[in-house]
Amino acid sequence: METIGGPSQGKLGEVVGEVEYRCHIFSKLSPDVLLIIFNAIKAVMKDKNLLQELRQKMEDIPEQNDGYELKTESPHLKDLFSTLQHSPRDCLLQVAGGITYVLDALHELMDDQLLLLLESLERKILSQQLKLVKNLLDQELAYTMSPFRMDARLLSFPHEEELMLTMELVELSGVQLQEDGSAVPRDQPFESVAALFAALYALSLLSGSK
Repeated sequence: METIGGPSQGKLGEVVGEVEYRCHIFSKLSPDVLLIIFNAIKAVMKDKNLLQELRQKMEDIPEQNDGYELKTESPHLKDLFSTLQHSPRDCLLQVAGGITYVLDALHELMDDQLLLLLESLERKILSQQLKLVKNLLDQELAYTMSPFRMDARLLSFPHEEELMLTMELVELSGVQLQEDGSAVPRDQPFESVAALFAALYALSLLSGSK
């Protein structure tokens, strides 16, 4: 995703600022609307074709006039499209931009990561994963490939399966973690970890766990 983890986004603060700015619209929405968006996002995380359909429709909105009708054959997207269809134009554009940003982040992740994120949602461990990934971004992954140590307390989950799930999630973004807090980055993972951070942040916001 162009807006996250590019050459000029080498610092944690810039990435966090970008994510907060692009997701800010969600904090202004009612719980009912947030839930509709959240359910649609969860549905597309299980189906890349559906993700692509929603992404395309959201990207098209700024180009369309007021009479534009959002249509879909998918029952998973109908509630969202109906809600957006009846939103004021300025709000619609902001929400569409926010959703596009989240979908861009999800698109950067592997299919297995999307499934792990869904499981993390069920287990209610997103907020801890978010802190962990934020800590990883602070390790200057954009500039170094050297092993490092992170705060092992961030790896303290209630259940062993949650730790294993989280370690797998992070490893798929290019950082191998050990239970003692040691970490080994591979293949310059900054951009992948930044996309994971954006996805975790947005899902935490949408699910009300942030």
